[in-house]
Amino acid sequence: MSTVVKIYNQGSPDVLTLEEQKLETPRAGEVKIRQEAIGVNFVDVYMRNGYYGIPHIPFTLGVEGAGIVEEVGGSETKLKKNDRVAYFFSPGAYAEHRLIKETALIKIPDDISFEVAATILAKGLTARMLIKQVYQLKPSDTILVHAASGGVGTLLVRWAKSLKAKVIAVVGSSAKIEHAKNSGADVVLLSSSKDFAQQVLDATNGKGVDVVYDGIAGYAFPLSIQSVRTGGKIFLFGFSGGDADTAKYSQEIINKQIELDTPAIGMYVRQTDVLEEATADLFATYRSGILGTAKPTSYSLSDVVQVHKDLEARVTTGSVIMKP
Repeated sequence: MSTVVKIYNQGSPDVLTLEEQKLETPRAGEVKIRQEAIGVNFVDVYMRNGYYGIPHIPFTLGVEGAGIVEEVGGSETKLKKNDRVAYFFSPGAYAEHRLIKETALIKIPDDISFEVAATILAKGLTARMLIKQVYQLKPSDTILVHAASGGVGTLLVRWAKSLKAKVIAVVGSSAKIEHAKNSGADVVLLSSSKDFAQQVLDATNGKGVDVVYDGIAGYAFPLSIQSVRTGGKIFLFGFSGGDADTAKYSQEIINKQIELDTPAIGMYVRQTDVLEEATADLFATYRSGILGTAKPTSYSLSDVVQVHKDLEARVTTGSVIMKP
């Protein structure tokens, strides 16, 4: 038997239910893995609260994890028992064991722990996409990073500083200022500051920033428009604060000639060779120390309700994982 988290309807964190279930034998092209660490992402909240649709009920949340192959299905497989693997954006992660398609799995090097893999894989590939693929960040760039104390935000700040960019970090509370500073941010601002736009202008000699990385949208989107220079870029890669009302600000977007894009990691790692190159670069960057030491906030899988409450209350900093 294996512990799994299911939801039978979308709603508050209280809809998350712990159950015991027996796993079937993996079919051809599938493997069964014993999970050692489960990544927690805001997309999990979206799927739970109804902001995103889900394909069926009951449903198991979670899209990221790392563990050990226990059983393989069929004879045509590149994986074998006891291989160390990880995955991202493959629903069904909130479980002690799970079945998963072999093609969704990435072998992780021996020097990368399960906790590190579950902490940096999805978030690190997203950060890499933003500064190396959708836009090649330059030393001359000044960027603004919303939610700079969160999982993706922390990695973005660190990676951007290694590329010699100037980083303005935005956090939601004074308790998170030190975290952003320790990540290397040149300037740290509170999103609630009444003179936010003026502070950005003061930090950029009146120009505004070249690039905004906005994983919040909602209340943050107007701040993004105020912050970016004429002809600058805004990358919307998450919507934890709700939709970005682009229609409301369409005239400002046109007047400032803002380049607005909504990149998704799946668009940039579709081919196996591209994914392998991206993950190899991510792990090498982690080994170099550029991304700091992964110290995720860790919960037990049995505390999943509290995990979601804390995530929505924005009391966590950095990445969050669960241990089965």
